[in-house]
Amino acid sequence: MKRMRWILVLGAVTVGLAAGALGSCAIDDEITWINGEQCSGGCERAGAESFSCDTDDACTPTSTCTDWDCADDDAPPPEDAGTDTTREVPDAAADAGGDGDPYSDVTDPSGDADAETDEGTGFGCVPSGGGDSRETAVDLTLGVPLADLTACAAPSRWFRFTVAAGVRFEVDLVPAPEREVEFLLYAQDGSPVAGADMAADGDYNAAAESAGVFLLRVRAIGDGPVGYSLAVRELP
Repeated sequence: MKRMRWILVLGAVTVGLAAGALGSCAIDDEITWINGEQCSGGCERAGAESFSCDTDDACTPTSTCTDWDCADDDAPPPEDAGTDTTREVPDAAADAGGDGDPYSDVTDPSGDADAETDEGTGFGCVPSGGGDSRETAVDLTLGVPLADLTACAAPSRWFRFTVAAGVRFEVDLVPAPEREVEFLLYAQDGSPVAGADMAADGDYNAAAESAGVFLLRVRAIGDGPVGYSLAVRELP
C-alpha cells in the first residue's frame, strides 16, 4: 500500500493501553493514531481495526472493518429520501397510543408493513448539517457549538476544524437522550486517526502535536433520525 504523508508529528509507535490512553501507533503503515486520545463517560473508543479500511472515498471493507463509504453508497439520494419515504415529525401531543413515542402511531405511507425504520424499505432518513463529502465538509469554529443537527445511519456528514500545535481539544458530540452517534476523525491527508461511539454523557479528547486540519465524520447508530449537537473546544 502506498505510504501517506502525515500532517501530525507522532511520538513513539506504541499503544498505551495499560495507561488508559492510546499513544501513537501505525497500522498497516497507512493509518496512524493521534497522540493522547481518550474517552470518558458515555464515549467508547472504536478499535483501530474497525476503521482501518477507510483510507479513501471508495467502498473497501475488510473482514474486521465496515467501510462507511459502503453504507453511504447505498443511501438514497436526498431528493428520494425526502419525498414519500420520509417520516414527518409528528406533534408530541399526537401520541394516540399513550406510550410516549409519537412515532409509534405514524402509519407507513408506502403501505409496506415491514418498512418501519430507516433500515427498511419505507421511511428514509434525511441528515441535516455538515457536508456531503470530504471536499464539502463544513468548517467548525473552535468553541462555537452547532445545534439542531440530524444524523442518519447513512449518508454520513462531514465537518472540518483546525487546531494549533500543542493544543488539546475536545469533541463534544451530544445525541438525543437514549440515542447514540459515532464519529471518525481523519487527518487532512484523508487517513483515519481515531473513532468513537458517543452517548449523551460522554466526551472525547485528544492532543495535536503539530498544527493541522482534521475532518470529522458523523453518523447515527441504529435507526435514525437522531438529533444531536456538535462542538469542538480547546482544553486547558
